[in-house]
Amino acid sequence: NKVTLTPGYNMLAPMFSYVGGGDKAIVDLFEEKDGFVGSDTASDADYFSIWYGGGYAYTYFFSTDAADDDADAKWASDQDSFSETTDDLPPNTGFWFYNRAGTKTITLAGEVPTNDVTVSVSTGYTMLANPFSAACTAKSRVFTKRSD
Repeated sequence: NKVTLTPGYNMLAPMFSYVGGGDKAIVDLFEEKDGFVGSDTASDADYFSIWYGGGYAYTYFFSTDAADDDADAKWASDQDSFSETTDDLPPNTGFWFYNRAGTKTITLAGEVPTNDVTVSVSTGYTMLANPFSAACTAKSRVFTKRSD
């Protein structure tokens, strides 16, 4: 699935399972490495923040610290001492991507569902996305409220 990132904030919510199932390593989330704005500080680099229902858990930035080969041209976080992260992104997890400059096209790969998709919506903000390979509108989807 190709996604165009415009300058500024972009909401991404890949609502599919990763190829082979399970979580996807943050370092493998974006196939492309060219075109990202990097820095040795998070405040000057492209970054994304993972949304976990009640707030943001971690922020990862594109590191280009030439003095530290462990962090050069890799996704890092301050929780990882600015070295390449070993964290994973669970399937169906939304995040905000801050694109510092230019328009970028990225590829997010996964397995498209072939049957109905059920998503639990909690009180507060929830990031939802189309889990299918064809475009759709909210009007074309069936939303039902279940009471357990």
